[in-house]
Amino acid sequence: MSSRRVANLSRGYRWLAAIALLVAVLSVFLGARRCQLLDLDDNVNLYRNLFIADPGFSSLIHFWTGPTERLYAPVTYTVWLLTRFLDLAFLVPPQSWDFTDSLYHEVNLLFHWLNAFLVFLILRRLVRQNLAACLGALLFATHPLQAQAVIWVTGLKDLLSTFFSLLAIWLYSLSAEQFDSRQKRPAWLWYFAATLSFSFAILSKASCIIVPAIAFLLDVVGEGRHWRRSARYLLPWLALAIPVGWLNKTYQPNEELPYIASWWERPLVAGDAMLFYLKKLVFPEPLLIDYARNPPWVLKQPLTRWLWLSIPLLGLALSRLRERRWWLLCLGVFILGVFPTLGFVPFLFQRFSTVADRYVYLAMLAPSLALAALLAVHSRPATWIGSVLAIVIFGYLARQEIPHWQNSRRLYEYTLERQPRSLLSHFNLGPHDIEENRIADGIREFQAAYALDPKDERISVNLLSIYVNQGRWDEAIEIAFRIAEIRNLGSEPYTALGKYLALHHLPDKSAEVFERATLKFPGDATYFNNLGVAEMRAGNIKKAVTSYRQAVKLSASSAETHANLAGALQASGDFEGAEREFRETLSLKPEWLAVQTALAKLLERKSPGSTLDDPSLREAKQRSSLARPPQGR
Repeated sequence: MSSRRVANLSRGYRWLAAIALLVAVLSVFLGARRCQLLDLDDNVNLYRNLFIADPGFSSLIHFWTGPTERLYAPVTYTVWLLTRFLDLAFLVPPQSWDFTDSLYHEVNLLFHWLNAFLVFLILRRLVRQNLAACLGALLFATHPLQAQAVIWVTGLKDLLSTFFSLLAIWLYSLSAEQFDSRQKRPAWLWYFAATLSFSFAILSKASCIIVPAIAFLLDVVGEGRHWRRSARYLLPWLALAIPVGWLNKTYQPNEELPYIASWWERPLVAGDAMLFYLKKLVFPEPLLIDYARNPPWVLKQPLTRWLWLSIPLLGLALSRLRERRWWLLCLGVFILGVFPTLGFVPFLFQRFSTVADRYVYLAMLAPSLALAALLAVHSRPATWIGSVLAIVIFGYLARQEIPHWQNSRRLYEYTLERQPRSLLSHFNLGPHDIEENRIADGIREFQAAYALDPKDERISVNLLSIYVNQGRWDEAIEIAFRIAEIRNLGSEPYTALGKYLALHHLPDKSAEVFERATLKFPGDATYFNNLGVAEMRAGNIKKAVTSYRQAVKLSASSAETHANLAGALQASGDFEGAEREFRETLSLKPEWLAVQTALAKLLERKSPGSTLDDPSLREAKQRSSLARPPQGR
């Protein structure tokens, strides 16, 4: 057969595979076009992100010169920016800020199809059989674990980073082939294209820093090249990846996590995550946005310390099989694909769960390779029929995921039906209930979130706001104290809440806040002063005097505190004490007209005409008289 005919057949197989994969992707995921943009990251990334909602050249500069939502992913945001330009140009009415939700889902579908086709091209080079590679790619395209990244618009980060990662791996394999045949010029062109693609991958999502290791494994084990030569060409990729990974880690510091696993605990967390993913590969039900498998929960499980041993035992079992090279290669690629999010390095989503479906998106290359290798090595009718049947079942299960993503409320409610410990769902469902005037339901959701993580300040602040708006002051006071304990914020939260209660004509509750604050901060004069103010408003004059005296004791140089004590003493009938405190106030702040006037009136009340001997008091009395508003005509 001539080389031209071979090339034509090869091109024909590629087109047939591309069409088959497109049909599969649309058959399974086309319904995602009807899903809404969610308030789970879609809001901050798109419709509430002014750099996207109202795009311009400044938006491009912003995305490339710094982080967005604590993530440096300029390529992803650039694609969203271009999508928004298309949306405004052809779909959205003029002068409108609306978003065409279906367009953003279509972009996800496009990249998922391209990724499936790249998987086909990679598998084809490894197993050297078109149909086996196509079925492997179909598994990648239709497996239910892929649903989250495809249906969720924010999942574009995973789709786009995987696209450039797979493209980099494929281009690198082409360059390696050219280097083998000593065609240096095309080899270097392919290599530079692969390096550029890898650069785009890590600028789409930093977790792709592991791609050089995957490419190395596929090159050495899959295609049989010498490890030293592969390392020589792939080490520069690591030089690109490490700074980007470090930069993104600085934007997401560990201090924001409520719990950070120790170094000896992290392998246990990672082992649990690996076993979870391997189980979901075979039994992908249920699939949730939040599995509530955060490190504290995982480490409390009695079997966690032992189950991780099943991973090396699985590797040992695979090494005993025929064609063990393929099975060990697949296990290695899968582990590398999820390695950045196994928990060895803490990341922010771990406050909810270490595992998430979208983290497996790139790693699904491994099961696809396993299926293609199985069909290539054991090409029996039963194997082919079983593989096709599995793909059909997986595709059906993936399609069943779409209704759960129709809108934010449905997503959270479904998650809570299957996982009541979902902190993410409780926390995000609460605002929906409040907006829909389902106050009791909203409070219940926030209380459930608070019970799951009482140290989360955002949950406490939301509960505080609801309690205040509903007039549930006792609960509001408890939450305010809790917030201050969480962040060690000193007196500010208590002062704010106490003054808020006073403004709403609840002096007794305001006094309760400040009284408890004085117990928490017995050396803070501000609290005793505020407590005195609240007691005065509540009519508790004697208690106010006691509080003001303590404030004066703690802050003797405060003119305001002496003035407040003087007013309380005068109200209690202790005119001698009031005069003494007024004079002490003026010694600290001689030009305080209001105090001069108050003292003058007090002296006039005690002894009419006594202010005539004091020029400053006489002048203050005159100025006060001139400033008095007219009483009528």
